[in-house]
Amino acid sequence: MRKFKPDLTSLNKVARASLIRAIHAMKTKAKLPDDVYRGIIHDLSGGKCNSSTQLDDYQLKRLADHLREKSGQVRNYSPSSKHKPAGEKTHADKLRALWISGSKAAIIRDGSETALLNFVNGQLFGRDKTDRKLLSRLEWLNPKQGNQCVEALKKIIERGPVKTEEGQGE
Repeated sequence: MRKFKPDLTSLNKVARASLIRAIHAMKTKAKLPDDVYRGIIHDLSGGKCNSSTQLDDYQLKRLADHLREKSGQVRNYSPSSKHKPAGEKTHADKLRALWISGSKAAIIRDGSETALLNFVNGQLFGRDKTDRKLLSRLEWLNPKQGNQCVEALKKIIERGPVKTEEGQGE
């Protein structure tokens, strides 16, 4: 007969309530609008929840880790890891700046945020744009994805406007 092993990662009621309070404090510190916060919960739960109290323990811990990054309370897991200062621009900021400059230079036809998000999703997922994969906000880019999109956009801007047969830009 096998002995029952308790799940050491599960939270008791007190720890769970404490974590939820900490999550709400991090949300406030990160100055997240309620719709963005609910969107993060929705994505973490796979579309099943929109409240932190409805999340299971694993999802709650993931939400806490995500909000720690957003609020600048990043845990230092290794002594050699270096984190960005709070004032440094994110990949989303860099992408927006490049997108606007490309639009003003007539290299990019549609300078809207929606067009930028479509460009990013195209760079990351190509033709395989299933609903569960698409990013709905630029802020959710991880560093690798952000670098990939920034470099692709730089190359497009470097090439300049597309020339037509008459020799004029589109």
